[in-house]
This record gives sequence, C-alpha cells and structure tokens, in this order.
Amino acid sequence: MAITVAELAERLKRGSEAIPAWIQARGAEMAVKAEAGAKLNATVNPRVRSGRLRNSIRGTVRADQKNLDVLLRAGGGVPGAADVVYAGIQERGGRIVPTNARYLAIPLAPAKTAAGVSRYASPRDVSGLFFIQAKSGAKLLVKKAGAGIEPWFALVDEVTVRATWFARRAMDKVRADAPELLKPMLSDVLEVP
Repeated sequence: MAITVAELAERLKRGSEAIPAWIQARGAEMAVKAEAGAKLNATVNPRVRSGRLRNSIRGTVRADQKNLDVLLRAGGGVPGAADVVYAGIQERGGRIVPTNARYLAIPLAPAKTAAGVSRYASPRDVSGLFFIQAKSGAKLLVKKAGAGIEPWFALVDEVTVRATWFARRAMDKVRADAPELLKPMLSDVLEVP
C-alpha cells in the first residue's frame, strides 16, 4: 500500500502527539517486567528465607519531555515496603565486618528457624551461652546440652558475600527485550497495517 508524502507527514504529526503517552505505557510495562524478574531472581539466588528482600523490590517509571527511566529499587526507600538493609550487599556483594563487636555471630542450627533465619537479634538475647575455641581454631558460642555442649553461633572476623545481581539480571533482560516491545510503536502511531 503506497501513501503520499503528505499523508505520511500528517500521520507523523498526529503520531508525535501520541508518542509520549505510548512510550510512558511501554515504560510501565518494562517496569512491571523488571520487578517480576527481580522478584523471581531474589527467590532463587539469593535463596528466599523470610521474603523481605523479595517484597521490597519495586519497578517504577519516571518520564519527562526528554527521558524515560525504568527504575528498579530494593531495600530502603521503597514505598509500601519495609527497609531491607542487606539488599545492596546481596545485589553487589562485598565484605561484612563487625562494627559494634569484635566478631560477627553467625547463627547455627539451634539459633535458626526452619527457614534458616536467626531466631535472635543478637547472641546477647540467648541466656547460658559461653565462648570456646575449638581445636580447629573455630570460635564458637555454645550452650550446655546434657553432658556435652551444643554450638549456637560461630564467631568470625568477617564474611564475604558473593554478588547475586538479582536486580541487574532482571534489568538486563528487560533492556534486551525493549526493542521488540517498542517496535510496534511505528505501526501503531503511523497507522501502518
């Protein structure tokens, strides 16, 4: 089907008025896809325990006359979600060192729920714990159990957390899919069958 230059110019003029709303709607679709992808990633790697990280993830879109930004946020500052201070370290990885104590206390089986989350905010919340250093050099907080002892917390100088890139992987997927999502704009806006 052939169209004249004048018809094409008219379609472009009408289309230019519709393009910002169309792009805003596609941006919202991308934000929803990014959020869903990041939540799926945060369910598998890092493995979900409490669901707090996954529930803190929000995809949003910000647009003005010149820019369309699809944003993916996790952790703090997400409307409607509790702050999750470990979101950044789960995303990018890094080293955790103690700030208010000599060691980090890593909860062991008796100090964890079935989901693997610590039952206590601090080992100080558990009565009857005492320190031992095993022959292997491991430092432990233990509790008497019958005739023996039961380890409750391992004490370490630092922990290195491997990056999971749960948000970046979702954004990379949305970014790769964006051309296909935006391609129909020409036919919709220009009314080309």
